[in-house]
Amino acid sequence: MKRLLPGILFIIISFTLLLAGCGGDSDDAASWITVFEDNFNRSDSDLGSNYNLKIESGTTFQIESQEVKYYNESSGTGGDCAFYTGFINNPNTRLSIRFTTGSDLNFDPIALNARSSDSSGITGYCLALIPSMLIIAKDDGIFLNTQSLSSIATNTTYILEFIIEGSSLTGYIKTTGGDIIAEISTSDSTSSSGYMGFSTEGSIGTTVYFDDFKIEIR
Repeated sequence: MKRLLPGILFIIISFTLLLAGCGGDSDDAASWITVFEDNFNRSDSDLGSNYNLKIESGTTFQIESQEVKYYNESSGTGGDCAFYTGFINNPNTRLSIRFTTGSDLNFDPIALNARSSDSSGITGYCLALIPSMLIIAKDDGIFLNTQSLSSIATNTTYILEFIIEGSSLTGYIKTTGGDIIAEISTSDSTSSSGYMGFSTEGSIGTTVYFDDFKIEIR
């Protein structure tokens, strides 16, 4: 019996480790490699040399109190976007950003942009959030899928996440604790590489804050 005990323990331990390995999430953080990450913890200024910016007249899009502040102070609708200057040529990418709504919900949309051939966001894919809907679109407005969601709250922080693996596109809006509020998915193979960034626009008086922008590959 004593001779059997080590063998039995070995089997139990091996089986336990096997279960632990098989039970992991396919989007486990350990499997992703960070290419670029920015928490904006620096002095109030523009976003810096890691970004190509497109800023509309009459809007603010710059670091303020260690976040990126978007504010539309003009009439009409103004939009700003920031693209990381590095070209990402990888079939599997994950983008994420935190955003905080202001006292109004006039943004249209808050978005993560991926695989754009330039830094304007005209091409490639977009995971866009409007107050009542998640949208995956391509090439500046061609909707691939939409998902209704409960109204987003004012003065609240959320996480927007966009995962592209080959031709599979999946988007999430999450609480800051990581709980999924809504999920959307589709497939498309139009774009395979490009620039990554984030963007927003809104009517006069709209304020949105961004933080913790991250690009990962695997």
